[in-house]
Amino acid sequence: MSKEITPGTASGPTPMTPYNTITFPRALRDAIPDLHGGRALKLDEVSAIISRAEFFEDHIQLNFTARETGKLSGEYVVRVDLLVEAARELGETLLRLADELEGGEVA
Repeated sequence: MSKEITPGTASGPTPMTPYNTITFPRALRDAIPDLHGGRALKLDEVSAIISRAEFFEDHIQLNFTARETGKLSGEYVVRVDLLVEAARELGETLLRLADELEGGEVA
């Protein structure tokens, strides 16, 4: 016997909260040795999409692909979900800093 799930009756996870998030893959935890305070990985690729998922607020999804360097191998996708205003602010900030860097100005 099945029961139709209607909005407000689902007992599953709460829909995404309307704020900006950064999500790290669980496997990335294993990439950091116990005796090391952190880890630098090579930023290899950045991709972005507009996400219009049914149960989430519309947002920009950035995917940063980071790769191991040296003796280890591995690839991890770090995901950043941004609401429209945060995406605009990030874009404006990056453009301003790139312009300053090219112009030799440092704030």
